[in-house]
Amino acid sequence: MGGAPGAGGAPGMGGRPAWAASPAWAARPGAGGEPARAASRRGRRAGLGGEPGAGGAPGMGGEPGMGGEPGMGGEPGMGGAPGMGGAPAPGNLAEVATAAGDFTTLLAAVEAAGLVGALTDPEAELTVLAPTDAAFEALPEGTVDALLADIPALTDVLTYHVIDGIVPAEVVVTLMSATMLNGDEVTIEVVDGGVVLNGSVNVTMTDIEASNGLIHVIDAVLLPPEDPAPGNIAEVATAAGGFSTLLTAVTEAGLAGALTDPEAELTVLAPTDAAFAALPEGALDALLADIPALTDVLQYHIIDGIVPAEVVVTLMSATMLNGDDISIEVVDGGVVLNGSVNVTMTDIEASNGLIHVIDAVLLPPED
Repeated sequence: MGGAPGAGGAPGMGGRPAWAASPAWAARPGAGGEPARAASRRGRRAGLGGEPGAGGAPGMGGEPGMGGEPGMGGEPGMGGAPGMGGAPAPGNLAEVATAAGDFTTLLAAVEAAGLVGALTDPEAELTVLAPTDAAFEALPEGTVDALLADIPALTDVLTYHVIDGIVPAEVVVTLMSATMLNGDEVTIEVVDGGVVLNGSVNVTMTDIEASNGLIHVIDAVLLPPEDPAPGNIAEVATAAGGFSTLLTAVTEAGLAGALTDPEAELTVLAPTDAAFAALPEGALDALLADIPALTDVLQYHIIDGIVPAEVVVTLMSATMLNGDDISIEVVDGGVVLNGSVNVTMTDIEASNGLIHVIDAVLLPPED
């Protein structure tokens, strides 16, 4: 591969776009109010329609432990601590948590991750599921230190405790799940009059008011689900959609084994179905009828090795699996191959390589 002096990462080259969006809320069957919605106590927000207090699981709305009033829940010390609820003009979320005195580790983590601004923003409307200091202490030894040393992972964990919108307890009990600020979901169940998250995390105090949101206290740290391992290149391309012609051609050429090989490390420049459709009339049929020529074209789209976008933008050329080179340029913040083929999406991960999507079929140079 030829290097371009001083080339840097082009904007938009890194990261993987989300393939699907999920609703922020899933309503519990039989709950009142509109399905997949929650009510904001400060008026309706996008995606948070419905009436405040709608629904309520049987025996829940206003049941012990859910209202945040002094003495609620029947447990000593569980009711509104001084200054925790009902006080005039409460502070912001960070100030309220600080005054409560039992969220020292949470607040230190928020500061380490650079998220204090989110909790102090006067324009924010957030619901924070706040683990106590005891909840953090219950994590396996070394976990907190490891998170503090890995800011992206710490940020993922912390944003898994924040909901964009104000969601009081009377609404929480009508829900089956909620999408958190990091994009992952928590499950919600009402068990014996209490709310349980992700099957084991208990909500111990609710509706602690702040000027820019609400705090619900929880007795354990919520850990985001691990991303499932991606499939192989052929499986990822199949699941993505838009690569039917490419996959058919790979099968016809007998190259499916290369894309499914668990030991392989390949980078595939994948033309979309539209790219194949843009070939001159009859060109695809001619290739499918000439397996050596088809194999040459397909191998001209594969690099032996994993080459992420941040490396691609530093190169002037790359040698493909068929032995021929492609030229690489960064033009107006995008990558152009062979002078005219645009890279439209990058770094789609597979268990045995990467896929970069291109908008035209690369044709090998004639001998």
